[in-house]
Amino acid sequence: MIGVLSVSMAIASKIITRNTWYDYFATQKTTGEV
Repeated sequence: MIGVLSVSMAIASKIITRNTWYDYFATQKTTGEV
C-alpha cells in the first residue's frame, strides 16, 4: 500500500512540475519576455 501511494505521489509531482513549467513558458511567450 505504501509503495502504491509513493508511486502515485511521484507521478502527481511530475505532472505538477510539468504543468508549472508549461505555465511558466506560456506566460513568458504571452508577455514577450525572454
